[in-house]
Amino acid sequence: MKKLSIQTAIIGAGISGIAAANNLLDHDYEDFLIFEAGHRIGGRCHTFTHGEGILELGAQFIHGQVGNPIYQLAAENNLIDECYSQILHDSDQDLDKHNGLKINFEDKEVVQLFLTEQGFDVNQNLIETAYSCLNKSVRRAERHSLGTELEQDEQMGFFFYESYLNFCRNYFNLEDAKIKKSLDALFLWRCKWENVENSCHSVFDLSLRNFSKFVELRGSQIMEPKRGYQSIIDKLIEKNGPKFTSRVNLGQELDKILTCQQNADCEHCLYCEDSAKLVLLFADCVVMCNQVVLTMSLGFLKENIKKLFEPCDVVPREKMEAIGRLGFGTVNKIILEYEKRFWPENLEGINLVWSNMDEENLFDRINHVKFNQAERWSEDICSFEPALGFDNILIGWICGSYHERLGDQEVIDECTELLRKFLNRHDIPRARKVFMSKWKSNRLFKGSYSYYAFGSKPGDIDALAKPIRLETGPMVYFAGEATHAEFYSTVHGAYLSGIRESNKILETL
Repeated sequence: MKKLSIQTAIIGAGISGIAAANNLLDHDYEDFLIFEAGHRIGGRCHTFTHGEGILELGAQFIHGQVGNPIYQLAAENNLIDECYSQILHDSDQDLDKHNGLKINFEDKEVVQLFLTEQGFDVNQNLIETAYSCLNKSVRRAERHSLGTELEQDEQMGFFFYESYLNFCRNYFNLEDAKIKKSLDALFLWRCKWENVENSCHSVFDLSLRNFSKFVELRGSQIMEPKRGYQSIIDKLIEKNGPKFTSRVNLGQELDKILTCQQNADCEHCLYCEDSAKLVLLFADCVVMCNQVVLTMSLGFLKENIKKLFEPCDVVPREKMEAIGRLGFGTVNKIILEYEKRFWPENLEGINLVWSNMDEENLFDRINHVKFNQAERWSEDICSFEPALGFDNILIGWICGSYHERLGDQEVIDECTELLRKFLNRHDIPRARKVFMSKWKSNRLFKGSYSYYAFGSKPGDIDALAKPIRLETGPMVYFAGEATHAEFYSTVHGAYLSGIRESNKILETL
């Protein structure tokens, strides 16, 4: 078995690992290697070429402009898609008009369809007013958690619904059963949208106490790189060229981190006599190092942290508890390719508004109570939207993973039935091909991104990010989107966490 001795090891070649490596190289620190369990660089950024265009199985958007290093890199290198040219030329004052904007009803040049399963259009005035009330309710939740120190956490779902109804009372007669049913249906739709936004199974899984922790940067929240996130990754790799690529070892899955126990049963001592070093075990090599930067997903840590370290008690209890409390869900994409487009050329989204809840309590439906996933998994699809750069591809957004176990034809059949039902068109063809992300079943990730779960503590992300200083001297650092207290769940959060941890290493020199 090959043995390597280095100063620093970086585990993971996702955005945080790339950022950490580049920062070290920028400061002439070269005594490190990167070990990536997969067979590509990028982590949860996963762009693939299809025909003359690109599609994203993972991260797709740049969120915010001011103070966002990913946006800055993309803008400086002309990597933002041309369709966002107006945003790029906005003045500083104009940036605020994009803040938090996901659906713009004032833009009459695009079509946003809101349809029920009976194939009916939801009343446009009702949609716009209800959508405004939903947005106000989210902002109220942010202010509520920001302005008060809640001793006991609350589930976001209850507060969200009560605030929504309170705002709706200013515009609607809630005693009218038909109107109330429509408003509840739109609330259910928005909850699915929030599930995708936050990567949670239900809005009732979100922590109200910590809801304001996430910081939304000024500017547009929805921008796509010109050639996908791969263009961003390529530019980051290009920065240090061979100095970076020569240090990347693909297909190297970390099995265990051994620390010296200074006793007769010490497994560490079988490989290394120096107690000031860590021993990293891989399938075909042993790496001895003074420090390691772990960039694995929170989902991976939830499943593997106890067996990753030997002995496992070197991991502080507060870190273990934080890993257990923080949330990590699964957002997936179902990408459908057709022979030709059957939707309006200016379509922006097909929003699926399930309205038939007569036999099911609204909260039970949101929380998937008595919900047969095998029969109803497609009900968690929030919307379909055209893929940028294609005129024959729709992307379905879903917070869920049941479809990951299904075959392509089963998924195509279900999505065909769904679209025919909501669009009230029996002539809609079957997709000729489907591409699906499968983040939950990928054992290297076990999901998509993190969130503050109900019951989590305000300091849990800081506890997760806190380095472990071992008694014998070695250091274990933690990076990745889940370790950034303000920008968790984002690419820029992952990037900045890599810079943060590599700076800690540089400070020790």
